[in-house]
Amino acid sequence: MADSLNTVQNGDLHVGVTENAPWVIGQKGTPTGLEPQLIKELASRWNTTVHWHWGTESELLDALGSNQIHLAVGGFSQSPHLRKRAALTKPYFVSELRVGFKTEAAIPRDLIAVHVGIRRLQSLTGPLEERHAYPAFIDQLGDQDLPVATDDWRLEAYRRFPGPWVLRTAKHVMALPKGENGWMMEVQRYLNGLNPESIRQRLITLERESAP
Repeated sequence: MADSLNTVQNGDLHVGVTENAPWVIGQKGTPTGLEPQLIKELASRWNTTVHWHWGTESELLDALGSNQIHLAVGGFSQSPHLRKRAALTKPYFVSELRVGFKTEAAIPRDLIAVHVGIRRLQSLTGPLEERHAYPAFIDQLGDQDLPVATDDWRLEAYRRFPGPWVLRTAKHVMALPKGENGWMMEVQRYLNGLNPESIRQRLITLERESAP
């Protein structure tokens, strides 16, 4: 699979996916979620067949490194770790991670001594402690009395009002095999044509649909 663009244009697109709702939803079979939608739109340019391959992030990166797949997705954010192992597109969507409150009137002047709910996998403990807030681990974002910290679009999905503090940003990318410049140009051309506000609204809708 050394010439990805030629293979895709001749009818087969092999995509590695790992679950990370609402970016990728499912654990086997045909995935749903934002990025499978985008890939289907991309594949329609050549009337090609998409073959889905489920795995962990590490397995997908290994598969890219040995040219077993053409593309890998799973809500990936740009990072040095990913860049070492794969060629990354330019960010096609940027999230700001903020603290959201139940009402606009509840937004304080600062986060000192404010208890803030976070999910364990979002690495927000440090940024919150820098602002002297008290992070509290939670399993679900919905129906929390606490303020919650997460992506700005997810706050909107749960009808939370974001405070002014940007805890960090997440620059979302897709991963490709290294050295596939022609294929990278085609994928990037497609991503460049996406409307960030449309992506945001699709994420909000998917999050609301998948919320427990």
